[in-house]
Amino acid sequence: RQTHNSFFATMAMSGVKADESCAAMFNKMKAKQDIDFEGATGKARYMMMKIDAGKVVVEKVAFKTDDHVADYNAFKEALPQNEPRYVIMDLPVQKGDAASNDKLGMILWNPDDGVPIRMKMSYASSAKAATALIGDGAPQATVCDKDDLKLENVMEKYSK
Repeated sequence: RQTHNSFFATMAMSGVKADESCAAMFNKMKAKQDIDFEGATGKARYMMMKIDAGKVVVEKVAFKTDDHVADYNAFKEALPQNEPRYVIMDLPVQKGDAASNDKLGMILWNPDDGVPIRMKMSYASSAKAATALIGDGAPQATVCDKDDLKLENVMEKYSK
């Protein structure tokens, strides 16, 4: 299992470095602790990150409500149409008849249309490093168009 220190080292190899707030916020998400972000506090449903000035930074944190479907729909609306993003999301996953458990996973939003090729390549080449933050065993989904963003498609990847 990789630590956040190896996350920072791996990011550096791709030419992109992560802001320490990414690991700090992820650790709070993982521990189910409240996160403070831009004056609001709560348990995070997702953390959206972007590459800015050669660093991965936290762009947005959305807090959980009692309705994960509404939270997910709000997430889809928050995604930029023409820019990639890394998203760590906490979704309830049910296996068989067992009660559902929240599970953290990574979504790489890298849209096919309207994104400069250099930006797509930058996000794609840094994706492996970004997923190191949550570990190799966590669910991961690369999504390139809005149809792939359907909740049932992402939940299927989370259930594996």
